[in-house]
Amino acid sequence: MSAPSRWPLPKDGIRFVAPEFIEKFMLSHPLTRGCYPLAMGYYPTAANHKMKRAVHDNHLLIYCVDGCAQLATEQGKYVVEAGNLLVLPRGVSHAYRADSDKPWTLYWCHFDGSVSDDFIGQIADTKTASIIPIGHCAPILAGFKAILAVRKTGYSNAVLIHSANQLRQLLANLPIELQAYNVVAEYGFNIDKIQSYMWQNIAGQISLDMLADTAKLSKYHFSARYKKITGYSPIKHFIHMKMEHACFLLDSTDLNVAKVAQELGYDDSLYFSRLFKKTLGLSPKQYRLSH
Repeated sequence: MSAPSRWPLPKDGIRFVAPEFIEKFMLSHPLTRGCYPLAMGYYPTAANHKMKRAVHDNHLLIYCVDGCAQLATEQGKYVVEAGNLLVLPRGVSHAYRADSDKPWTLYWCHFDGSVSDDFIGQIADTKTASIIPIGHCAPILAGFKAILAVRKTGYSNAVLIHSANQLRQLLANLPIELQAYNVVAEYGFNIDKIQSYMWQNIAGQISLDMLADTAKLSKYHFSARYKKITGYSPIKHFIHMKMEHACFLLDSTDLNVAKVAQELGYDDSLYFSRLFKKTLGLSPKQYRLSH
């Protein structure tokens, strides 16, 4: 295994390297062998931290949450900054060093497994190092912290399985968080925030003006950008969300159609029924019978 650095660990730092028997367990168990952590840690303000690997035989994720570092690979020299995710795939030789003036604070994880290449391939090139801007992302930070929890559990099999699947969850979540970050960077607003606002008002009515104001954009720019991201106009998407919730109410409650309409902010149940049928191709009553 590509060993982690021997950087002197401070009191609040963390470094955990899986013993050989854990690696063998992870490699052999059907619930872990696809993707499992080998070593992980947290280095706060890692002054003088450095590492060089001519041979790198597993995957390494480094999430820089503060400061910066210099990276060198066969392709060139780069700067890793706060909010960057550094992906170092298996087989990529590399060297990195904390910046002397603003040393980085980092979470990191070495991992391997039969589908680990596929997880890397979802977010980066599997043949070269990648520096991915993802910002200060709470779900990604929580993912690293969840993996680190394995170090205090006495190596029980259940906890090892849990840790491996926490890693899988982190890796599976990365493309989603990266997409959300890129949408904000490219289009100037957070679509998750807009859709959360829609869900908060699912029982009422909202206008294009209200949505554009939430995004802090003009109606024209907001509507055009939203449609480019989702394929629908904002109001049409809001109606789809309402009809999706209507399906849930029809499936899971005994509310009649008029009550379902009221739950979604429609006083006119006939109008609601026409809108439902236009969206789903069935009337509310036909939908309930079909399920």
